[in-house]
Amino acid sequence: MKLNQKIEYALLGMINLARTDFIAKKVSLIAREERLSAVFLAKVFQDLSRAGLVMSVFGPHGGFSLIKKPEKITLKMVIAAINNSYFSPCYRQKEFVCTKKNCLLRPVLLQADTVLENFYENVTLAQLITKSPALTKAGV
Repeated sequence: MKLNQKIEYALLGMINLARTDFIAKKVSLIAREERLSAVFLAKVFQDLSRAGLVMSVFGPHGGFSLIKKPEKITLKMVIAAINNSYFSPCYRQKEFVCTKKNCLLRPVLLQADTVLENFYENVTLAQLITKSPALTKAGV
């Protein structure tokens, strides 16, 4: 399974910020460090800001900063700020939009979505940046 590009950018950007200890960082610098498109990452950070995960800091040393400690931000929160579902194209935001009657994928995708949601809810940015042993046990 592959997360969409917007979610991938959000996760990489948030992990990058989690390493800064609440120091504001410019999107262009994050993009350069993570080898991402700065223009696209800036749009992603607007969504993260609207979701209350990051704040914009103005001035010569401005940029974006986390609002909460990395221990309090889960992957689920980051993903939900961008998109409420991990599947596409027939399953979005907890709604099936497939036009086929009696779709055999529906129960499988619903179950997989629940499993992923529970997993992402239990992984924090802090665990990722410290390479927590709990993640190793979970197969990450």
